[in-house]
Amino acid sequence: MASDCIAESRWWSPMSFRVATPVLLFLAAMGVRLLSWHSVFQQSGVYFNGNDPYYHLRRIRYTIDHFPKVLEFDPLINFPNGAQAIWPPTFDWLIAAAFRLLPGIDQPEQLERFAALIPPIVGAGTVLIVYSMGLRFFSRPVAIMAALLMAFLPAHSFYSRLGALDHHFLVATVVAVMLMLAMALFRDESASEEGRRRLGLSVGLGLSFGAAVLIWPGSLLQVGVLQVAMVVRLVASTQAEAARVWALRFAVVHGVACVMVYPLSAGNEWALWGTMSPVVLTNFQPLYFFVAMVCFGALGLMWQIPWGARTRLTRMATAAVVGLVVLVSLLLAIPELSAAITDAFSWFAKDEEFQSVVNESGPLFGGSAVSARALAFFGWFVYAVPVSVVYLGWRYRGRQEVLLLVGWGLALFLATLVQWRFMNSFSIAYCLLIGITLESIYHAMRPRLTGRFQIQGAVAVALVFVLMAFTPSVKSYGLHFENVRRSLRGETTTPRGTLLRTRFIAEAARFLRENSPPPELAQYSVLGPWGDGHILKYVAERAIVQDNFGDDVAPENFARAEEYFAARDETVGLDFLAPMATRYVLVRSTGSGHSHGYDPDSLYRRLYRLKGSRGRSLGPRGRPIPVVAALGRHRLIYQSTPLRKSDPNPFCMLFEIVDGATLVGHADPGASVRVSLMISPRRGKRFTYSAKAVADAAGEYRIRLPYSNEPFSPDVQAGDHYTVRVGKESAAVIVSESDVLNGLEVAGPPFAQ
Repeated sequence: MASDCIAESRWWSPMSFRVATPVLLFLAAMGVRLLSWHSVFQQSGVYFNGNDPYYHLRRIRYTIDHFPKVLEFDPLINFPNGAQAIWPPTFDWLIAAAFRLLPGIDQPEQLERFAALIPPIVGAGTVLIVYSMGLRFFSRPVAIMAALLMAFLPAHSFYSRLGALDHHFLVATVVAVMLMLAMALFRDESASEEGRRRLGLSVGLGLSFGAAVLIWPGSLLQVGVLQVAMVVRLVASTQAEAARVWALRFAVVHGVACVMVYPLSAGNEWALWGTMSPVVLTNFQPLYFFVAMVCFGALGLMWQIPWGARTRLTRMATAAVVGLVVLVSLLLAIPELSAAITDAFSWFAKDEEFQSVVNESGPLFGGSAVSARALAFFGWFVYAVPVSVVYLGWRYRGRQEVLLLVGWGLALFLATLVQWRFMNSFSIAYCLLIGITLESIYHAMRPRLTGRFQIQGAVAVALVFVLMAFTPSVKSYGLHFENVRRSLRGETTTPRGTLLRTRFIAEAARFLRENSPPPELAQYSVLGPWGDGHILKYVAERAIVQDNFGDDVAPENFARAEEYFAARDETVGLDFLAPMATRYVLVRSTGSGHSHGYDPDSLYRRLYRLKGSRGRSLGPRGRPIPVVAALGRHRLIYQSTPLRKSDPNPFCMLFEIVDGATLVGHADPGASVRVSLMISPRRGKRFTYSAKAVADAAGEYRIRLPYSNEPFSPDVQAGDHYTVRVGKESAAVIVSESDVLNGLEVAGPPFAQ
């Protein structure tokens, strides 16, 4: 018995607790991020969270096949011209380098299985970084609370969940390291410490700056916030010598960042962005860090002169003069720099058409979601951020590293309010701020709690309050719990949420790859909503008109796609697509994906609502409109099931653009000639394709027909003949596939008296 007690005591020793805590936190974070397991891994394949992962997969596969090369120019983008993807290759190259020696990685299925697991592993690792930050700068309770919040908070797990193979999950990891190094550097104020330690922190911070920008140029926002903090640190320093040392440290930080980004940035030329844009990797990034290094270095040298750094006011003045002189000199020497900076602000402010329709570019509190999105991602504590920031800023006003965290968190909070894509980075500070706030409240209340039961009661009340505050966040995982229950009962699982939409598009793309001419035999493109472009490129392996890069790489095609869907005449619409040799069109409820609405007789409505047949669509507020003519050059070759059983339309459809056979016959002048054909998709209801023409003064009628009575698709079957009617008379006509593909004339039945 005694030995058992000793063994138990050793098991719960402080060392065991210190080891077990990060392990349990990592496992908890992994568990949360793997909740969508049964939605991602399906019998029919691996489906990824979001559309962007599919282009990352395309580039990763390319690098694995051609290591160490990267896919610099992609001929499948912006057909027929091709284009260069605006994402840096760093993220994809790193994964390809790590995967290339794995067994069977040359097979797409194996690559997808491994790649889907990377985000949750790295995301759980980021949770441990937050835990380390809490331990290093605060206390173990703060570290545990912050890490627990980070483990399940959707604001972070959204980007690091299973199958979310996007560079943003790695951005959060690098930013967490960046913030931790910056806090350590800001806390290092002792002149007696070894210079090697100070240099090591400066070099590490510079490397994190460079890594963040090379993974995503938009990380320059997070870097910029830290740079503002650096300037404040210089000016607010109580001693002139300390300010000079800080300036030299910050010069080292930016010098290292400049050296790191230079090889992958300098000399890059972009057809749309030029050579000096901060939106993509260009000369801007190394120049930016080089100029910052010069400014900080110049201040460090100037402040060796006693009058230059004697007071905070003089330091502020000299810093302002140096910054202003350098900025004006740069704008005069590099005229395109001002335009590039304007582009960057335009991107952030969503002034351009494409960014205005990107979901992640929307405000945290905005759109139809209003506050629901914020509560799901952050819980009710999101409303307490302004108060918490003010309180912690006052309470820790003597600790520079905490002020850095508070200021950085406030800046990222404001950025997230404008574009919720920044919530991934903000969640790092958010969780720490909550942990610090709760601990501060506890210490403030502790002297008033005299008894053991009072303390326990207060802790219980606080726990209930915290659980209630994050109830909306926990509920956001509910849609995946049903699949977990199905799996435990041995039932078939189905993708949930956005993964179901992804599966529909991926299945349509797979159909297209298997049932369309290979690109090496025929040069053509596929048009679909811009958000589905990456899936079409990776899964269908076909060139596309527009994709998720929008007008950042293909402004002409981006505009033509909308002009086609909005066209009210079939010939006019196809003229817009002629330069791209478009052969297939993917149609779903979004149209082009960047429209502000379509007329009832637009091509979009006629395809999505009527499937190309003659009929009535719906006008404003459900009012019927006059009958619209049938489309003679679009034929349905594939359709999915509806997203929900209550939906009247399939989630997506594929139409093939053909020349169409022209039915030519005679009837009495002015006679109404009607043609009908039964169409039977493999999924969904059958429908009748119908068309109408009026015989001219010479008694001739002409009707273009897009369907043949021979097999043309394994997913759609047409009737064995067309039925042609004039009044009560009718006749059967058979149209061959050759007639449709070559635009031939077919003799129609005579109805003339």
